[in-house]
Amino acid sequence: MNQQKKSQQRLSNLKVGHAGEHFTCYVAMMQGYDAHRVSGQRMFDVIIEDLGTLYKVQVKTSRYRDKGKNLTFSLIRRSMDYQLKKSVDHQYKKRDVDLYAFVSPEYQKVAFISSQDIVNKYKINLSKEDFNRYTLKDALNNIKKTIL
Repeated sequence: MNQQKKSQQRLSNLKVGHAGEHFTCYVAMMQGYDAHRVSGQRMFDVIIEDLGTLYKVQVKTSRYRDKGKNLTFSLIRRSMDYQLKKSVDHQYKKRDVDLYAFVSPEYQKVAFISSQDIVNKYKINLSKEDFNRYTLKDALNNIKKTIL
């Protein structure tokens, strides 16, 4: 097992998620967009600005595979209900998120998909090739097409 995989296994899911948010900002900024992590309990993790328009981004980072070679990403938001003293699952609504950033620490890549292009409400499986196919530019263009 290589050193990178060993260190990823020691990280908590929360830390891996935060690293995915930072990595998403890095990728967006390297492509010429302004990108910032958003703190607090919101339905989105990152804001990306393109030509004065702000886009809400939900970042999903996964180290889990389906039965094949694809990475599996949950599309459910889990939060703590302190009155019930248990975690509660929530589905994202279209107005909550403009696009998703699916981060693979293993491939060190991000697949960007607009929320309107997400068909399944619970999970999505992405192949290694999908991380080259789903670009930030294309996801933003898909959103802009539906606005016009």
